[in-house]
Amino acid sequence: MRIALAQLNPIIANIKYNTAKILQAIDFAGRLKADLVIFPELAIMGYPPRDLLWRQDILGQVETALKKEIAPKSHKLGVLIGAPVVDSGNLYNAALLFYEGRLLGRQDKTLLPDYDVFEENRYFKPALKRELLMFKGLKLGLTVCEDIWNDKDYWNRRIYPVDPVEELIAQGADFIINISASPYHYGKIDLRSDMLQKMAGKYHKNFIYVNQVGGNDELIFDGSSLAVDSKGEIIGRAGSFGEDMLFFGYQDNILYLENWVRAKEELFPEKIYRAP
Repeated sequence: MRIALAQLNPIIANIKYNTAKILQAIDFAGRLKADLVIFPELAIMGYPPRDLLWRQDILGQVETALKKEIAPKSHKLGVLIGAPVVDSGNLYNAALLFYEGRLLGRQDKTLLPDYDVFEENRYFKPALKRELLMFKGLKLGLTVCEDIWNDKDYWNRRIYPVDPVEELIAQGADFIINISASPYHYGKIDLRSDMLQKMAGKYHKNFIYVNQVGGNDELIFDGSSLAVDSKGEIIGRAGSFGEDMLFFGYQDNILYLENWVRAKEELFPEKIYRAP
């Protein structure tokens, strides 16, 4: 299996622009025979959307883009993407897996941060359950950003009583995927990497982490998307503070970097704009 990590820089609530970037990345991943392409948390909306989540017209644009533009692009490869989802009158921060032109499954975010710059409890409801999603014979453990930040062995004091990663591992996940919009501060990249390495080594599972980049309001997002193997070793990391795409192979429980390809120059041709 070939897995692509699409590290993008969205514009908050510009659904048309964000969708165009997502479709471009799907096309590129498809041309390179990816089986699955993974996007960040709320990729179609951008993070943090804040009170724009109350705008029914924007939520309608999100729903239309998912159904009419993104789902049809998933006929030949899986598309895992973050988006706000309305269900039974409640709003969820969801990871959506599309394949063969339809929604294959969904996992809502469980841990909703309500501290520092975060106020997700104001907008979203937490996931009611955590379940594995099957994709091409693999059991995917899907998590959204904060869901990985509650490991009892890594933190001396935990904020939440639930650990989504622990639950998904107990259900038999083949590997853990985290889609994220994690703001940067000094030391954050090293902290995040160390935490993921410790968790992967503890559970003897592969971890994939995809983060957004860019500056939104007062927040900066570093990207630094990465994959960690079941031994706790980082096997590949995207660039920091810029759009990028990485490709990994997965076979017989081994995750490895396919370093024969880098998407950055073709997909994000910034050299064109630096030309004299």
